[in-house]
Amino acid sequence: MDSFGKQQMASFQGIPLIVEQVDGNHVQVIRNISSDPQHYMDSRVSPGAKISFASLDGEVFF
Repeated sequence: MDSFGKQQMASFQGIPLIVEQVDGNHVQVIRNISSDPQHYMDSRVSPGAKISFASLDGEVFF
């Protein structure tokens, strides 16, 4: 249950994601929740990918 508390919704270039903070500057993609099948082919947002906070759309609070 503790790991679910660390997860937040975020958006990367308009793609909605569930992410978890891995360090002070990056998040790791847990789940791609887009309804667009093309987004699942994008390796930048596949589960396990790391994304910098600066690349996210808007603010994410952990």
